[in-house]
Amino acid sequence: MIRVIKTWMDDYGKYYYIREPQAKYREPGDISQQLALREKLKCKSFKWFMEKVAYDVPKSYPLLPDNDVWGEAKNAASGKCLDTMGRAIPGDLGATPCHGYGGNQLIRLNTAGQLTQGEWCLTPVWSKVRSGHCKKGTADGPFKYNRATKQIMNTNDGTCITTNHDRSSAELKLQKCDESDEYQKWDWTEKYS
Repeated sequence: MIRVIKTWMDDYGKYYYIREPQAKYREPGDISQQLALREKLKCKSFKWFMEKVAYDVPKSYPLLPDNDVWGEAKNAASGKCLDTMGRAIPGDLGATPCHGYGGNQLIRLNTAGQLTQGEWCLTPVWSKVRSGHCKKGTADGPFKYNRATKQIMNTNDGTCITTNHDRSSAELKLQKCDESDEYQKWDWTEKYS
């Protein structure tokens, strides 16, 4: 995919990197032949393609806002990271020991409040955070990361993502935000695996 982005997508490649931030640091290899072909064929820009051919795509699939935070979200009190745990959707978000490989633990929160893992949106459902299909035509959500308190807040009701005080449990809950609750504090580490 990186070769396609570097050859054809111009500035629109940034939207792929927003969804897959770790890909930004992968080398595409030698793409000189592909770039020469694009020049020889006098191909129009990707912006032209989006404006003239695929002009209706952003209505259903809006361009993504920048990421506010992304990577591994670790709770120091429990030593666990946010994790979708490979569950089929809809499945509850949990917290398991951090493994450092990204995958199910590579979480993104964009500047419009959308919390995601891969292609799945993570949304509040009662006192849980559940993975599921993103609502078509949206790129926003109710979550906000407070860097001062290190809490991930559901702005709809003032609850925060909280790990279970029982360290043997992977369960997460949305509980009333409490700045003194260490089980609500998350440190983000970008991962490039």
